[in-house]
Amino acid sequence: MRIFEKKIHSVKFCLKLLCSLAFFGVLFYKFFDMKQIYSLANANPTFLFFALFIALITWALKSLRWYFFSILTKQISYLDSIRYTLVSFFYASITPGKLGDFVRGYYYHKNYNIPKTEAFSNVFFERLFDIILPLSFIISNLLFKNLFLLSLTSFLISILIYQAIVQNIPLIKHIPIIKKVKAIKEYKFENKLRKETVFAALISMFIWGLFCLMAYFIGLILPGIDAPISLFFNVVPIAALSTLIPISFAGWGVRESVYVYLLASYMNSSQAIMFSIMFALIANYFLAFIGLMYNLFFNPKIISQKT
Repeated sequence: MRIFEKKIHSVKFCLKLLCSLAFFGVLFYKFFDMKQIYSLANANPTFLFFALFIALITWALKSLRWYFFSILTKQISYLDSIRYTLVSFFYASITPGKLGDFVRGYYYHKNYNIPKTEAFSNVFFERLFDIILPLSFIISNLLFKNLFLLSLTSFLISILIYQAIVQNIPLIKHIPIIKKVKAIKEYKFENKLRKETVFAALISMFIWGLFCLMAYFIGLILPGIDAPISLFFNVVPIAALSTLIPISFAGWGVRESVYVYLLASYMNSSQAIMFSIMFALIANYFLAFIGLMYNLFFNPKIISQKT
């Protein structure tokens, strides 16, 4: 039975990879102009520096968010949270569905004697907020154009959605795909709203706000683009949620198609494709490369041996 399931997963992975390649094939054949790559020689490196710096800030904030999730179970070191988050970036970049995120749970389980159920459930909480916040940004965009009101409303909506989900966990645990995840099925969720959860939601709001700001600077890197910052607070969350559609490998191809459509008023198709690729490389693979270097030269398994 397990062999059959592994074959099914392998077939699904191959189909997703082929789907991504098909998307890219169509996009590059019909829309992409190679001159767009050469035009980057005239780009302002200052904006690239800002985008990379923001990526580093998101690393620190994601580590802090994980820290708040984890201390619901056991007091941990924020420094360990930074280390484990960095390593997980690398594994998440090379595994389908970012399964490498569970590496953090594994290290906490080993180094802090935290039960696997609780360690891996933290990944569920984190991903939950990474779905709720983009959705909240989209809803808030329909109500407000002021960035402060948009962010505040997104934070409040995310808390409401999160609490609604937690209150209905007994029902959610019966969803077929959730029933297969032992860590979630066995975890005892608290109905009450904890301050750590509020902090995690607030941090998630800043993380996604920074992603939108990063996208704005990446847009400025491309010559001839003058899109308002408010545009990216609208399109980045939509594109992020589109990558959850399970028809491609890590959202590649789908994300680029969405950006081509959503940015049509400010960029041509070739520029939108280049923007999407640069955003993915800076937001994900830049940190994944740092995680790879850290993983090669340090042994994260023996950083902390706490009981």
